Amino acid sequence: MKYIKLTTVTLLLATSLLSANADKFAERQEIALNHLTKKIDLLTTYKSCLSSSKTGKDMKACRVTFKASRDILRAETKAKRKALKGK
Repeated sequence: MKYIKLTTVTLLLATSLLSANADKFAERQEIALNHLTKKIDLLTTYKSCLSSSKTGKDMKACRVTFKASRDILRAETKAKRKALKGK
């Protein structure tokens, strides 16, 4: 009898954890996809800047702009991760 109760409780707990993980999965998937989209946009902008550059100074300006934008994106991502871990 105790075995049946233990099994039932275990199954109920596992079911509730799976539904909670499904919600977390969807949230984390959305965050990851948004982050990748931002990265791709950043790299596309960098590529077009490099393609249109005429001199070494132009290339350097592109690189400096890219690095600044990348650092901002990293800081935002780090803050979001810290907020998620705090939940």
